Amino acid sequence: ITESDRDQLRQCMSSILNFIKAGANRCDQMERMFSLKEKEQDFAALLMTTKGEAPGGLPAGSPDHLMIMKSLDNRKKAVSWWGPPLSVMDIALQPWQYSMFNDWDKNGRFDGNNFLRNASQYNTLIDSLITYQNADWQPPGTIDDITHYYSPPAMVPKNSQPRWVSHNRNGTEREVTSQIRVNGQPVVNRSNSSSGYHRFYTGIDGRANYSARRKSRDSILRDCRR
Repeated sequence: ITESDRDQLRQCMSSILNFIKAGANRCDQMERMFSLKEKEQDFAALLMTTKGEAPGGLPAGSPDHLMIMKSLDNRKKAVSWWGPPLSVMDIALQPWQYSMFNDWDKNGRFDGNNFLRNASQYNTLIDSLITYQNADWQPPGTIDDITHYYSPPAMVPKNSQPRWVSHNRNGTEREVTSQIRVNGQPVVNRSNSSSGYHRFYTGIDGRANYSARRKSRDSILRDCRR
Protein backbone atom coordinates (compact mmCIF):
# COMPACT_ATOMS: atom_id res chain seq x y z
CA ILE A 1 0.00 0.00 0.00
CA THR A 2 1.41 3.38 -1.04
CA GLU A 3 0.20 6.96 -1.41
CA SER A 4 -0.78 6.18 -5.01
CA ASP A 5 -3.45 3.85 -3.59
CA ARG A 6 -5.12 6.57 -1.48
CA ASP A 7 -8.12 7.26 -3.74
CA GLN A 8 -8.78 3.58 -4.32
CA LEU A 9 -8.62 2.88 -0.59
CA ARG A 10 -11.09 5.68 0.12
CA GLN A 11 -13.51 4.26 -2.44
CA CYS A 12 -13.06 0.79 -0.98
CA MET A 13 -13.79 1.97 2.58
CA SER A 14 -16.86 3.89 1.40
CA SER A 15 -18.21 0.73 -0.27
CA ILE A 16 -17.50 -1.38 2.81
CA LEU A 17 -19.27 1.10 5.10
CA ASN A 18 -22.31 1.19 2.82
CA PHE A 19 -22.43 -2.59 2.83
CA ILE A 20 -22.14 -2.85 6.62
CA LYS A 21 -24.66 -0.14 7.48
CA ALA A 22 -27.26 -1.80 5.24
CA GLY A 23 -27.65 -4.35 8.03
CA ALA A 24 -30.95 -3.95 9.86
CA ASN A 25 -29.34 -3.86 13.31
CA ARG A 26 -26.04 -4.25 15.15
CA CYS A 27 -26.02 -8.04 14.83
CA ASP A 28 -26.76 -7.98 11.10
CA GLN A 29 -24.00 -5.43 10.66
CA MET A 30 -21.50 -7.62 12.51
CA GLU A 31 -22.51 -10.60 10.38
CA ARG A 32 -21.86 -8.50 7.28
CA MET A 33 -18.44 -7.55 8.65
CA PHE A 34 -17.52 -11.23 8.97
CA SER A 35 -18.80 -11.93 5.44
CA LEU A 36 -16.26 -9.59 3.85
CA LYS A 37 -13.24 -11.05 2.10
CA GLU A 38 -10.31 -11.64 4.43
CA LYS A 39 -8.26 -8.69 3.17
CA GLU A 40 -11.32 -6.47 3.39
CA GLN A 41 -11.84 -7.61 6.98
CA ASP A 42 -8.26 -6.73 7.83
CA PHE A 43 -8.52 -3.34 6.14
CA ALA A 44 -11.87 -2.37 7.67
CA ALA A 45 -11.03 -3.65 11.15
CA LEU A 46 -7.76 -1.71 11.31
CA LEU A 47 -9.52 1.53 10.35
CA MET A 48 -12.71 1.08 12.38
CA THR A 49 -10.90 0.02 15.54
CA THR A 50 -8.45 2.89 15.31
CA LYS A 51 -11.28 5.36 14.70
CA GLY A 52 -13.10 4.18 17.82
CA GLU A 53 -10.10 3.73 20.11
CA ALA A 54 -7.77 6.66 19.37
CA PRO A 55 -8.09 10.06 21.03
CA GLY A 56 -9.97 12.45 18.76
CA GLY A 57 -8.32 15.01 16.54
CA LEU A 58 -5.01 13.25 15.96
CA PRO A 59 -3.27 13.98 12.65
CA ALA A 60 -2.59 11.41 9.93
CA GLY A 61 0.36 9.20 10.80
CA SER A 62 -0.07 9.79 14.52
CA PRO A 63 1.97 7.28 16.58
CA ASP A 64 -1.18 6.46 18.55
CA HIS A 65 -3.03 5.54 15.35
CA LEU A 66 -0.17 3.34 14.27
CA MET A 67 0.24 1.66 17.67
CA ILE A 68 -3.44 0.67 17.79
CA MET A 69 -3.02 -0.91 14.35
CA LYS A 70 0.20 -2.55 15.56
CA SER A 71 -1.54 -4.10 18.57
CA LEU A 72 -4.13 -5.68 16.27
CA ASP A 73 -1.51 -7.08 13.91
CA ASN A 74 0.61 -8.33 16.81
CA ARG A 75 -2.37 -10.20 18.26
CA LYS A 76 -3.20 -11.69 14.87
CA LYS A 77 0.36 -13.00 14.53
CA ALA A 78 0.46 -14.28 18.11
CA VAL A 79 -2.82 -16.19 17.79
CA SER A 80 -1.53 -17.91 14.65
CA TRP A 81 1.03 -19.72 16.81
CA TRP A 82 -1.67 -21.83 18.49
CA GLY A 83 -4.47 -21.89 15.91
CA PRO A 84 -5.42 -21.31 12.29
CA PRO A 85 -4.89 -17.87 10.74
CA LEU A 86 -7.53 -15.31 11.61
CA SER A 87 -8.52 -11.93 10.23
CA VAL A 88 -8.00 -8.69 12.12
CA MET A 89 -11.81 -8.54 12.34
CA ASP A 90 -11.77 -11.75 14.40
CA ILE A 91 -9.31 -10.13 16.78
CA ALA A 92 -11.12 -6.79 17.02
CA LEU A 93 -14.60 -8.21 17.70
CA GLN A 94 -13.59 -10.58 20.51
CA PRO A 95 -15.76 -9.64 23.53
CA TRP A 96 -14.11 -7.59 26.28
CA GLN A 97 -11.15 -6.68 24.08
CA TYR A 98 -11.42 -3.50 22.00
CA SER A 99 -13.96 -1.49 23.97
CA MET A 100 -15.30 0.51 21.04
CA PHE A 101 -17.10 -2.63 19.80
CA ASN A 102 -18.63 -3.53 23.19
CA ASP A 103 -22.24 -2.36 23.33
CA TRP A 104 -22.27 -2.50 27.15
CA ASP A 105 -19.14 -0.34 27.47
CA LYS A 106 -19.40 3.42 27.99
CA ASN A 107 -16.50 3.74 25.53
CA GLY A 108 -18.34 1.73 22.88
CA ARG A 109 -18.61 3.78 19.69
CA PHE A 110 -19.64 1.26 17.04
CA ASP A 111 -23.33 1.95 17.71
CA GLY A 112 -22.93 5.71 17.43
CA ASN A 113 -25.14 7.44 14.88
CA ASN A 114 -22.30 8.64 12.66
CA PHE A 115 -19.79 5.82 13.02
CA LEU A 116 -20.74 4.09 9.77
CA ARG A 117 -22.30 7.02 7.94
CA ASN A 118 -19.51 9.37 6.93
CA ALA A 119 -16.77 7.75 4.89
CA SER A 120 -14.78 11.00 4.78
CA GLN A 121 -14.14 10.61 8.52
CA TYR A 122 -11.86 7.72 7.60
CA ASN A 123 -9.62 9.68 5.23
CA THR A 124 -7.13 10.60 7.95
CA LEU A 125 -7.02 6.99 9.12
CA ILE A 126 -6.38 5.77 5.58
CA ASP A 127 -3.40 8.11 5.46
CA SER A 128 -2.28 6.63 8.79
CA LEU A 129 -2.64 3.13 7.36
CA ILE A 130 -0.44 4.11 4.40
CA THR A 131 2.17 5.43 6.85
CA TYR A 132 1.83 2.24 8.92
CA GLN A 133 3.04 0.04 6.06
CA ASN A 134 6.57 1.47 6.13
CA ALA A 135 6.86 2.90 9.62
CA ASP A 136 10.07 2.81 11.63
CA TRP A 137 9.38 1.05 14.94
CA GLN A 138 11.42 1.25 18.13
CA PRO A 139 12.52 -0.59 20.16
CA PRO A 140 13.15 -3.67 17.97
CA GLY A 141 11.64 -6.90 19.24
CA THR A 142 9.65 -5.27 22.01
CA ILE A 143 7.46 -3.43 19.51
CA ASP A 144 6.28 -6.74 18.01
CA ASP A 145 5.21 -8.07 21.42
CA ILE A 146 2.86 -5.19 22.28
CA THR A 147 -0.68 -6.58 22.29
CA HIS A 148 -2.47 -4.50 24.92
CA TYR A 149 -3.08 -0.93 25.90
CA TYR A 150 -5.56 1.05 27.94
CA SER A 151 -6.55 4.66 28.49
CA PRO A 152 -6.33 5.68 32.18
CA PRO A 153 -8.75 8.64 31.75
CA ALA A 154 -11.37 6.32 30.23
CA MET A 155 -11.26 3.74 33.02
CA VAL A 156 -13.99 3.36 35.63
CA PRO A 157 -12.98 4.41 38.23
CA LYS A 158 -10.81 6.95 36.40
CA ASN A 159 -7.09 6.06 36.33
CA SER A 160 -7.72 2.50 37.58
CA GLN A 161 -6.12 -0.51 35.87
CA PRO A 162 -7.86 -3.22 33.80
CA ARG A 163 -7.83 -6.78 35.11
CA TRP A 164 -5.36 -7.96 32.48
CA VAL A 165 -2.74 -5.79 34.20
CA SER A 166 -3.57 -6.52 37.83
CA HIS A 167 -4.53 -10.20 37.34
CA ASN A 168 -2.22 -11.39 34.54
CA ARG A 169 -1.59 -14.95 35.66
CA ASN A 170 1.87 -15.41 34.14
CA GLY A 171 3.31 -12.31 35.84
CA THR A 172 5.18 -11.14 32.76
CA GLU A 173 3.25 -7.94 32.02
CA ARG A 174 5.45 -4.91 31.38
CA GLU A 175 4.54 -1.35 30.48
CA VAL A 176 6.71 -0.09 27.61
CA THR A 177 4.97 3.19 26.72
CA SER A 178 7.98 5.41 27.40
CA GLN A 179 10.22 3.26 25.17
CA ILE A 180 8.03 3.41 22.07
CA ARG A 181 9.03 5.54 19.10
CA VAL A 182 7.13 5.43 15.81
CA ASN A 183 8.96 7.24 13.03
CA GLY A 184 10.97 8.84 15.79
CA GLN A 185 7.93 10.14 17.70
CA PRO A 186 6.62 9.08 21.14
CA VAL A 187 3.05 7.94 21.51
CA VAL A 188 0.36 10.25 22.87
CA ASN A 189 0.85 10.56 26.61
CA ARG A 190 -0.41 12.40 29.67
CA SER A 191 1.96 15.32 29.16
CA ASN A 192 1.08 16.03 25.52
CA SER A 193 -2.64 15.31 25.25
CA SER A 194 -5.72 16.60 27.03
CA SER A 195 -8.12 14.44 24.99
CA GLY A 196 -6.85 11.01 26.05
CA TYR A 197 -3.82 8.78 25.92
CA HIS A 198 -2.82 5.12 26.20
CA ARG A 199 -0.39 2.94 28.11
CA PHE A 200 1.03 0.02 26.12
CA TYR A 201 2.04 -3.40 27.43
CA THR A 202 3.91 -6.55 26.49
CA GLY A 203 3.83 -9.95 28.19
CA ILE A 204 0.07 -10.38 28.50
CA ASP A 205 -0.95 -14.05 28.44
CA GLY A 206 -2.63 -14.45 25.06
CA ARG A 207 -4.38 -17.74 25.69
CA ALA A 208 -6.04 -16.31 28.78
CA ASN A 209 -6.71 -12.81 27.51
CA TYR A 210 -7.31 -12.67 23.78
CA SER A 211 -7.43 -16.18 22.37
CA ALA A 212 -9.65 -16.36 19.27
CA ARG A 213 -10.82 -19.08 16.92
CA ARG A 214 -12.76 -19.20 13.66
CA LYS A 215 -15.69 -20.67 15.54
CA SER A 216 -15.64 -17.60 17.78
CA ARG A 217 -17.49 -15.80 14.99
CA ASP A 218 -20.53 -18.00 15.59
CA SER A 219 -20.50 -17.39 19.33
CA ILE A 220 -20.06 -13.62 18.87
CA LEU A 221 -23.08 -13.46 16.57
CA ARG A 222 -25.12 -15.84 18.73
CA ASP A 223 -24.45 -13.78 21.85
CA CYS A 224 -25.34 -10.62 19.94
CA ARG A 225 -28.77 -12.01 19.01
CA ARG A 226 -29.71 -13.10 22.51
